[in-house]
Amino acid sequence: MPTARKRSELLDISEPTTGFSLFYVFLWVIIQYGQETDKNLPKTSRLRRWYAGSYEDIADIKGRHMDKTRFKGILDEFPPKFNGLKGLAEVLRRALFPIRDESLFTGTYRDPEKLYKPMIDAFSRVIAKHTEREGDEKGGMGETN
Repeated sequence: MPTARKRSELLDISEPTTGFSLFYVFLWVIIQYGQETDKNLPKTSRLRRWYAGSYEDIADIKGRHMDKTRFKGILDEFPPKFNGLKGLAEVLRRALFPIRDESLFTGTYRDPEKLYKPMIDAFSRVIAKHTEREGDEKGGMGETN
């Protein structure tokens, strides 16, 4: 009988797959739930192919969508209200799928810091920019903690 996993094991970010999963969910949520009326994934969405076929088929299509040129097609699916997150998505894509030896690297990082530091820095920059913008909108009276 399987034993229950501790919460700390479920949230273990030392596993490189956590970053990839976060990235895929980030894209999915923006594209699916960012729609104004229909909260279903658009029928023409490239993301529909991410969950069709065998594991190998899915891994292959996701990998191809991470190519710089094809990723632009994913970004084109962002609803207008999330256009400000396209830069973050691109930074995350580059951190997770860098070019090595003239091709897209889809291997595993030996040092999780090499994967997570650029991701954390990217999120921090977007949060800081958003906080700064909120402060400007309030007439420079943004809250500080």
